[in-house]
Amino acid sequence: CPNDCNGHGTCEWGFCICDAGFKAVDCSELSCPQAQCSFSYSDHWLTCLECHNHGLCNTSGFCLCNQGWGGESCQLISC
Repeated sequence: CPNDCNGHGTCEWGFCICDAGFKAVDCSELSCPQAQCSFSYSDHWLTCLECHNHGLCNTSGFCLCNQGWGGESCQLISC
């Protein structure tokens, strides 16, 4: 596995399965909270949207929510 998953994941068949809070092919990047996930039965792939697709994930692993959204993963509508 790339960089032995940087100590933040496990290696399965040459691919890193990252621990919670990490992402990238080698688990070297911090990930933001994921509030919405979907599973594609045709592709057998789980897709999770960081920051609920209502904000941007910064390099520290925190969501910077778009205007009108709040919460840890930008999942809440704000007034």
